[in-house]
Amino acid sequence: MFGKNTKKEAGSLSILGIVSLLIILIVILSYFNINLKSVVEDTTNTSSVKSVVQSPQTADNVNYVTSTIQNFWNDLWDNYLSVPFTNFYNNFWLPYIWNPFWDNMKRIQNGQPTDIQNAAPTVYFGNNP
Repeated sequence: MFGKNTKKEAGSLSILGIVSLLIILIVILSYFNINLKSVVEDTTNTSSVKSVVQSPQTADNVNYVTSTIQNFWNDLWDNYLSVPFTNFYNNFWLPYIWNPFWDNMKRIQNGQPTDIQNAAPTVYFGNNP
């Protein structure tokens, strides 16, 4: 209890998590009218799985989900993300990250010293010519 190391390893699932995922999977399969008993017991013929995957209802469901996700993303981008991302890109990324990187790459290509080499301190010893 106290003093014990009760940390889980990264990426591990608990029994409760596995049971919850199974229940969610069963509910999703039930929503799409997939009969698990017929799928599991039909070992000689995979036509039931093939018919479910190729059915027009499955195509309609996939199209509905993809269009809903696209509409959600477009709404999210247009109303919330476009202004901060554009400001970040124009006011931070370009002047402080991309343009200095590109300028230094051109300097390396031309054999000139980079910004880091130019900013490095130099020491002058009087007896060196």
